[in-house]
Amino acid sequence: MSKTFSSFEMIRARVAALSPDDFLNARTLGFALVRAWIYLLFLSTVNGIITWNGSETPGFVYVLSSVCLTITLLCGALGYRRFGAIMRRPFVRSLGPLFMTIGTLLLVVGVFSGELFFGIQLLGAVLTGIGSGVIDLGWGEAFRQIDPKKTLFGAPFAFFIAAVLFPVIGSLPAQVGSLVCALLPLVSGWILFGKLKVWKNPPLLEPNPLKPGAFIWKLGAASCLLGLADGVVRMVLLDVSPIDGDALYRSSFIWASLLSMLIIYSCAIFIRRSSYSLMYRPIILIMAVFFMLLPVIDVSSTLANVIALAGYETFNLFIWIILAETARNYRLSSTIIFGMGWGMITFGAFLGSVVAGFLQAFGTFSQETFTLIALLAAIVVFFSYMFIFSEKDLLEFSEAIEDEGVKEPERSQPFRERCKVIAAEYELSARETEVMILFAKGRSTPHIQEDLYISRGTVTTHLRHIYQKLAIHDKQQLLDLIEGKEPL
Repeated sequence: MSKTFSSFEMIRARVAALSPDDFLNARTLGFALVRAWIYLLFLSTVNGIITWNGSETPGFVYVLSSVCLTITLLCGALGYRRFGAIMRRPFVRSLGPLFMTIGTLLLVVGVFSGELFFGIQLLGAVLTGIGSGVIDLGWGEAFRQIDPKKTLFGAPFAFFIAAVLFPVIGSLPAQVGSLVCALLPLVSGWILFGKLKVWKNPPLLEPNPLKPGAFIWKLGAASCLLGLADGVVRMVLLDVSPIDGDALYRSSFIWASLLSMLIIYSCAIFIRRSSYSLMYRPIILIMAVFFMLLPVIDVSSTLANVIALAGYETFNLFIWIILAETARNYRLSSTIIFGMGWGMITFGAFLGSVVAGFLQAFGTFSQETFTLIALLAAIVVFFSYMFIFSEKDLLEFSEAIEDEGVKEPERSQPFRERCKVIAAEYELSARETEVMILFAKGRSTPHIQEDLYISRGTVTTHLRHIYQKLAIHDKQQLLDLIEGKEPL
């Protein structure tokens, strides 16, 4: 009889398996620095944190930079082969963080009046958009190369570090904070391309030639809609709240990031199967509930600000985790996955700010208007989940890629179906069949143990029985049998 894990044992095993390196390492720190740069630069369109004289950054800077960022990400996805070849050149790789630093410095001094400074702002917006697009794709590849469970714990911690750096750097004198902000991309790029050697060496995992097709388009459409809803709500909240943007972000961002980290970690530890397909529903539900809570909470309170920012953080985090795990588990090009997925979420957030700005043109928002907008945002979230992209799409995509993983050369049967034929022919039990499929796909004993909730000894026993029933002696013979190289 199989010895199954109780929920308590499962949770204890997952917590015990964690180490400090899962949270804080070079990858986490480098990613945190570029996230902090994003917060400092783009939130300065609201509160003017990073400018030489403390003036507010013009809104068109955010618009143009966001457009350039989105175009860079989508162009990378559509021309991923060409993009990958170009990024093999050290000089070209260095242009990403270099553009971000130069662009930041141009925006820092571009707040002064005059046609010259207007041109400087335009150039700064273009450079920051293109540079951040390149470095985002670089970090996507960096996370593709590691175990998804490390992403599940490392990425939220990186977002938290960025949330801490945001008010710390923002509290520095304007000139000092501006220079520190400009240096963040260079340090992040040095970690990315120098220590982690992304795009320098051949990838640890060669990308699967399969393209994600409709899956990534559906995920992109859902990301765009959810980003739009979130962007509108946050911009409207800034308008109706009596707290200025500077106080709102500095006082609430760390708490919001802690809440977001708690949500992700809770899903990772307590959900029975550690899979993003099962995390998707509760996180979407949490995001919708956050939107619906905002109208009934005092908008001048810290709680309202924390909830609004936590929805934004959690959604961004979860999309990053989905993209990283999808690219890693199915050996897909990170440039396609992150270029399309992250490009669409960026475009959605940009659209949200544009829509909010359009609505603001008709006057300031009342509490009743804010309530209606928050309700519409919650409806958009549910609509996206029900009709565009749900966990069913994640599961179907997983099965489709698994079926393409190993194919019998002379027959049209996909991998999973071929395994079932073998299982029926040799009278394997249902559990033995599951173990055989996972083992043939290259899963390790601990992975099978956690995936099927059975002990290590039970996995070993099932494998021994499979070998005996199939009359084989090693894994290669099993793969030959599945691929049709050995007769049934």
